[in-house]
Amino acid sequence: MFRVSFRISMAASLLLLLVQSGSRAAGSLTTPAAVSLSAGMLQAAGLSADFAQTIDRKLAFRRDVAPSEVQKAWLAQLKSFYGSRSGMPVWVDGRGYNAFSDSAFTELANAGDWGLDASDFAIPPLDTAITSQENLADAEIAFSLAIVEYADQARGGRIDPSALSLWLDHPAVTTFATGVMIEMISNADAGEALRKMHPQSKAFEALRQAYIEMRQEIISPTPRDPATILAPGAKLKVGQWHPDVIIIRQRVDTVAAAGFEAKFDEDLASALHDYMGTARIRMPWGVIDDRVREVINRPPLPPKKSDLDQILANMERWRWVPAELGRLHIWNNLPEYMTRVVKDGATIH
Repeated sequence: MFRVSFRISMAASLLLLLVQSGSRAAGSLTTPAAVSLSAGMLQAAGLSADFAQTIDRKLAFRRDVAPSEVQKAWLAQLKSFYGSRSGMPVWVDGRGYNAFSDSAFTELANAGDWGLDASDFAIPPLDTAITSQENLADAEIAFSLAIVEYADQARGGRIDPSALSLWLDHPAVTTFATGVMIEMISNADAGEALRKMHPQSKAFEALRQAYIEMRQEIISPTPRDPATILAPGAKLKVGQWHPDVIIIRQRVDTVAAAGFEAKFDEDLASALHDYMGTARIRMPWGVIDDRVREVINRPPLPPKKSDLDQILANMERWRWVPAELGRLHIWNNLPEYMTRVVKDGATIH
């Protein structure tokens, strides 16, 4: 969850927040000098001095017609955010989307690699030939809303845990648009800032990599290597050596000591017997014949969507784990059947 109180207090000490250059301007926003400075910055960005009023008006209108209370809250918070910047935009300038938005565009488009749906964060195209103040303000607001929505989903906000089970007592995620936007402009790389919104644990990253690999396999199954297709041959028994054994061993996922990969040993015989059983074919133990070769040559079944959903559910569960667990906490690892007491990042029991 974004802890907005600290970041708002930090932002309050910043008198003007800029993104394109990453600079910060001094002076009170309420003083004539600051007003003049703000107008000059808008002009330098190719925007008129009344851009602040345009974006403020549009945010107020969108808040009035927002479809949900969450959207209303985000729009009200964005209104406060842009007010603190005297209307200075984050994502656009007088020519259209600015350079800072580039890496954010890329990251939003790659949302699928994080188990999210990129269509939830679609940014409307901006015709550079019609860059009126109205169009630019609409584009700026739409971009910021997409960023806030992404942040909310990255932290687990798309599902209320208690709606799934009362055993999941983690409170629903509350995302503050002001905190998200401060997070974005505090980072020179908008894409990097978005990636940091996801859980940073090694376990989550391992799940993510598995998700990417399985999703790709469902979309485009890996073709069989012709070198792994077995030709008809002699019947083999336990104890014999043959090149086919290496391929069969790989297929049934059984390792051997170095130098013994081509030997048909008892471990492989048992694994192969189980493998044939899953194919619903009854074979005598300790035999490799052409019927076994035919089964081994069958292309592996692609992963099912239910398998992908299971990984996604585990990723979602990690999104609900607080980023900070406190100096002292107890960690129950159900897959390992282990309970650990952790203090200052080190396991003490």
